[in-house]
Amino acid sequence: MPSSLPRTYVAAGGWRFFLLIAGAAFFVGGLAGIWYFRAESAPGAALLLQGICLALAILGAACVAYAVRYRVVLYPHSLEVHELFKVRSLRRDSIAAYRTIQVPNAPPTIAFIPTDASTRPLPVSQIIRIDETFRSWLDGIPDQDALDQQRFEEEVEANRLLGNTPQERFLQLKRLHQQTRYLSIASSAVAFWGLLYPQPYEVVIGALIVLPVVALIVAAASKGLIQVNQHVRDKRPSIASALIAPGAVLALRALLDFHILDWPLALGIALVGGALIALGITRWDVATRKWSAVLLMGFVFCFPYAYGTVVELNFLLGRTAPQRFEATVTAKQQSSGKNSSWDLTIGPWGPADDAEDVSVNKNLYNAVAVGDTVCVFLFQGALGLNWISVRSCPQPT
Repeated sequence: MPSSLPRTYVAAGGWRFFLLIAGAAFFVGGLAGIWYFRAESAPGAALLLQGICLALAILGAACVAYAVRYRVVLYPHSLEVHELFKVRSLRRDSIAAYRTIQVPNAPPTIAFIPTDASTRPLPVSQIIRIDETFRSWLDGIPDQDALDQQRFEEEVEANRLLGNTPQERFLQLKRLHQQTRYLSIASSAVAFWGLLYPQPYEVVIGALIVLPVVALIVAAASKGLIQVNQHVRDKRPSIASALIAPGAVLALRALLDFHILDWPLALGIALVGGALIALGITRWDVATRKWSAVLLMGFVFCFPYAYGTVVELNFLLGRTAPQRFEATVTAKQQSSGKNSSWDLTIGPWGPADDAEDVSVNKNLYNAVAVGDTVCVFLFQGALGLNWISVRSCPQPT
């Protein structure tokens, strides 16, 4: 046991600086936003925006407090973690194992797993600097990641689905990892394409719809050797990233590109379709058969993918001649920033008896004034979902 104990570890310089600066920026920005939105003309919108800014201010204050307060005290026979609102400790002889959890865009966390299954693991964030003293203290405590890797290698050696010899089995597993990596790269590239510049539109949308289907077929054909979700303890290759990005961009494109009138029907079809996809996945991926896994998968991938696919196929497969109606612009609203939008409020038109807000492009927004007339084109899609497009009215010849 190191003779330099007890030893106190605080947030390392780089992470401490980042948390203090980011926290201060959120706090000041949140307070400024509360003051700025006090003059919002719509009371409901003002309250919502101020609530968001208040949450940002609280988050910023928490970041600053966390950077100042967080510390880990290492004793010869125990560990003590000072968090934001509490202090937790764990005796060394009551630690069954530890594992390292890596979350994207965040410092790794060492989770100490107690021998008592009813006790929650004790996390130690690596915003502290792990030195030789800390590593020496860890000596003798089982590394759960190493144990999981060893167990996984033993399972691969015994899995006849992967080949006749251990060498063939590890080579086949390597091929599966390569396949999922290529699918993830292709899906991410197409997702960025669809997000930033979706042209030619049919090609981009078609790729976004097809790639997740290909990933699911590859996973199903692997007979359980490829997982859908990415589990910490599961060392099998995963297609999670090949599903999430295309599904999210499809849903975003459907929301940005189409003003669906029959949105309850679209949501209903998407919910049913997403549920069927989730249940279908559970037929061959045992790890997804827990309700928590099904709900997470449905929320993150199945429903967004199903909604985006329904709306886009409704457009791509049903290009009929639209009906044209005229409507009067009663108000204009513009939001600027990273994601600018231009909205017009139009009065009753055709089958619509009430005024409604529609998003338009910048050129049309600048070209019309309140009181001007615009044309509303009503389209009927292949799946029975009606949608509209607002444009300038053709000039008489």
